[in-house]
Amino acid sequence: MRKDAPGYGFGTVVVDEQDLPLDQADLAAQMRRVFLSPTYRPPSLPKAAMDLHALSRKSDTSVNEVVRMLEQDVILTRPGPTASKI
Repeated sequence: MRKDAPGYGFGTVVVDEQDLPLDQADLAAQMRRVFLSPTYRPPSLPKAAMDLHALSRKSDTSVNEVVRMLEQDVILTRPGPTASKI
């Protein structure tokens, strides 16, 4: 689905078989085109993730500080998909 298509970004997508890469080489080529494009901009990390990263760089950070930071954003602590579920 294109970014300008109605419904893009609302959590659901319909993929036609013709949109799928035929093989691993096609997928790799498509990914290289996207990531090497001068117009590609990766998505920003959530503020809580950036704050947690900054906190982890400090040598005097306590476990309680990390816990408080993680409590600010449930997305950082919720279980995600594992390799076996993907």
